[in-house]
Amino acid sequence: MSKLRQRLSRWVQSRTMPGLTPGPYDITVRKNLRVPMDDGVELLADLIIPEGWGRRCRRS
Repeated sequence: MSKLRQRLSRWVQSRTMPGLTPGPYDITVRKNLRVPMDDGVELLADLIIPEGWGRRCRRS
């Protein structure tokens, strides 16, 4: 998601849900990831992670 879209999304959320405040981190959303289940069915899932998470959490 682009920075402009994230800013716009936060602005809309602050107007439509005034009691909720956005979190401190920007996020990246990966949609429709296929996760195989034991019974052979594939579950479609969304992965939501903070931006830069991979860079900060890598082990040296």
